[in-house]
Amino acid sequence: MAGEYKAGWLAVGVAMALLGCWLVFLEPGSFAESPAYALGPVLLASGSVLAAIQFSLRPRGGVEERTAPAEIEAWLVLLYAGALFFYLLLHAQAFSQGQWREVAKGASPVLLQMAVFYTVVSVVLRARRGKSVLEDERDRQIRHRAVVWGRGVLVGIVMVLAWTLGFSSAERLQWATPGAMGLLLVLALLLSWWIQAVATVAQYWRDRRGAAA
Repeated sequence: MAGEYKAGWLAVGVAMALLGCWLVFLEPGSFAESPAYALGPVLLASGSVLAAIQFSLRPRGGVEERTAPAEIEAWLVLLYAGALFFYLLLHAQAFSQGQWREVAKGASPVLLQMAVFYTVVSVVLRARRGKSVLEDERDRQIRHRAVVWGRGVLVGIVMVLAWTLGFSSAERLQWATPGAMGLLLVLALLLSWWIQAVATVAQYWRDRRGAAA
């Protein structure tokens, strides 16, 4: 029936999205030469939309009711920032060799799909919250501590880079090409974002564990 939640269709959508992710982000050997390899973006997009629609129709369960919106958002950032970090590491050699323009042409569709996926899932999750309270005093305190963790990681990485560049001889800095430095700065931003999400999830988990004790 139209407009009715179907667990089977949710599973199908998730399976399509996972298969699409595998085809888009990984290199399945000789299969990359097959025309079916081009189905990756289509499967990722259509599977994500199907899963998002079915998930939006799914009745809210007890776990979702007890989970704060900020924690759900942090889990999404964990997946999104982690996927971006992993993708950049896979192409680190090309970036470090200054092939940003060549890599960017192939990476643009992938990054665009990830941005669309993140936006669609975020909108669905916000719609499911309805008019419920999105943030209270505890959420603000957790967010503040998580931001401190993420900012601390970013400052630490920048200080290490500055120390390395300032106190190393030119012979030992042959690896520090403009492409490599640009990649390191982008990875530093992603890592700080990811650590902030980890700190958020860890604090909510600790609060639940303390409340249950």
